[in-house]
Formats: sequence, C-alpha cells, structure tokens
Amino acid sequence: MEPQVFALIVGVDEYIHPAIPNLSGCAKDANDIKRALLSRYPGAQCHLLVNENATRAKILADLRTRLIDNPQISPDDIMVVYFAGHGQRYETQRREVDAVVPVDYGLDVPAISDANLHELLQELLKKGPNVTLILDCCFAQSNAVTAVRRIQDPLWPAHATMLSLRALQR
Repeated sequence: MEPQVFALIVGVDEYIHPAIPNLSGCAKDANDIKRALLSRYPGAQCHLLVNENATRAKILADLRTRLIDNPQISPDDIMVVYFAGHGQRYETQRREVDAVVPVDYGLDVPAISDANLHELLQELLKKGPNVTLILDCCFAQSNAVTAVRRIQDPLWPAHATMLSLRALQR
C-alpha cells in the first residue's frame, strides 16, 4: 500500500499585536505548500491554518489531533509540519530559545518554543520515522538582529530568527 501524507500547514501574515509588523507571502506560501502536496499526493490530508486561525492553541491542538493522536497514520506514512511567519529568539537563564510566533502572540500568549516543538516531534516520531518539519521564519526590524543557526539543545535542527521582546513591551 502506498504511504499516505498527513500535513499541518501554517502561514501567518497578519498578526494581532500592533507591535508585530505584518508579513506578506506567508499565507500564500502555506497555500502553495498545500497545493504542491496535493498535486504530488492527491489523497494527502492537508490541514491549513492561516492568519487569524493560526492561534497558539489551535496550532498545538491540531498538531496533536491531526498528527500525533491521528489513528489513521501508519508507520510508513509521511508527516509534514510547515510554518511560515515570524520567528523569535530570546534568552533564558539556561540558553537561547528559538520559537515560532503564532497570530495571537503577546504578553499573555507565548510563542511556541523549540523545546515545545521538540517534545511534540518526539511524540510524532513514535508514529513513524518519516517526519518533515519546515520552518520558514523571518523577521526584519531596525532593532532586530537576524540569525540562522542549528540548535544544539534540544538536539534537532531549526531555523528561526529574533523578535525583540522590547517591541512587545512598548
């Protein structure tokens, strides 16, 4: 039997918090990823969250319900998680943290950290080894420094950029 494709695709252009500049192209890119997957794998189950639907709670819930806890996924199936939107890097007492920024990010709603993603991906890998994570995160602001790197802790590659918390505290 041919492997099936299961994808959670997120694109955020229009952020709720006024200190976060809107982007252009992330929702389009998310739709393009969905279209490409469906073109190559016509039976793919692609779930799309764009703009106001890409809340932190919805992204995390859909990762769980559509992928991690989905009984239809077998060990040979292909699982894809795609995020296009702002990324963030911030310091903690232990290390630098990279994160993806959901549409409702603000003082009361945290970003989704690399540790959060790592934990969820570890659960997803229990379903099968064919998991692809694509993070298309960018942020450009006069007081932000762009950086791309491989995270050493936790041990999985990621791509994110920095969002200054100072902008949110203004």
